[in-house]
Amino acid sequence: MHILFAYAAPAEAGSLPEEANDAAGSEFALLGVGKASSSLQLSRRVSREPRPALVVLFGVCGAHVDGGDALAVGDICVVGRDCFADEGVQTEDSFLSLGDLGLAAAPTFEMDQKRTTQAAAMLGNAPIVSGSTVSTCSGNDVMAAARASRTAAAIETMEGAAVSLVCQELGFPLVQVRCVSNRTGDRSRAGWDLTRACINIQDAVRQLMSAEWQS
Repeated sequence: MHILFAYAAPAEAGSLPEEANDAAGSEFALLGVGKASSSLQLSRRVSREPRPALVVLFGVCGAHVDGGDALAVGDICVVGRDCFADEGVQTEDSFLSLGDLGLAAAPTFEMDQKRTTQAAAMLGNAPIVSGSTVSTCSGNDVMAAARASRTAAAIETMEGAAVSLVCQELGFPLVQVRCVSNRTGDRSRAGWDLTRACINIQDAVRQLMSAEWQS
């Protein structure tokens, strides 16, 4: 199976692209940070051969802290569904989505269910969570709490839903794996550990590279 492992920033992948030279069927693609770059670069890659049988998006994420099952910094998770969290209008007292404005539906993107379940099992029964995708990260507590409540997401990233949209429209199954680098909200209390998150996500991807995926 030819698997395309996609990531936003070089630090997230480390030496994995070089290691892939020794792993049959594994390819790595740098997409860039954010919705626009990730969707453009992925569209360019999947438009040429070899067409991947599976896209695995991986990287770091911020974790919302609401609820007793909140993820901790350094935890690995697998995303089961994703959405665009901040496309719309922020008023003085509420957020109006594109759907609220009558401009477009607010889609929720489902990852490939069978392979998402497989990936979670391969990673020691990692939790399968809901994600949200933002252009502006939640750097204060009010914004973080509002987004967590509105989306019911456990984590936020800057690429997940955009990559999901490309894969959905072009017919490529997608798995998304993340490691928590920080808590959302006030950045001075976010518990940042980007180095550990990058190490952990790279170890997780190595497990996926060497695993036997069921068709």
